[in-house]
Amino acid sequence: MATPEKKVLRLVPSACAPTAMASATKTKSNIGTHTAHLWSSGRLLASATFANETASGWQEVLFSQPVQITAGTTYVASYHCNQDYSEADGYFG
Repeated sequence: MATPEKKVLRLVPSACAPTAMASATKTKSNIGTHTAHLWSSGRLLASATFANETASGWQEVLFSQPVQITAGTTYVASYHCNQDYSEADGYFG
């Protein structure tokens, strides 16, 4: 059995815009409840629990309120998984 983990992605957008969702990918063995978080400067900006997930592949979740994203600001998107996790080396370049 795998240990619960939190996977993160560092983002620095080049434009300002509101965001209202997050996405994550999972494998069939990554079961249980998954929660997405959006952070900046150590402060939690939004979180949401994924619902109606498929067995595997990309999952999407909407935040209850859009979050204003500012160009040049560092953000961290993370999700908590209770078991197995997915990763794609080199996916973002």
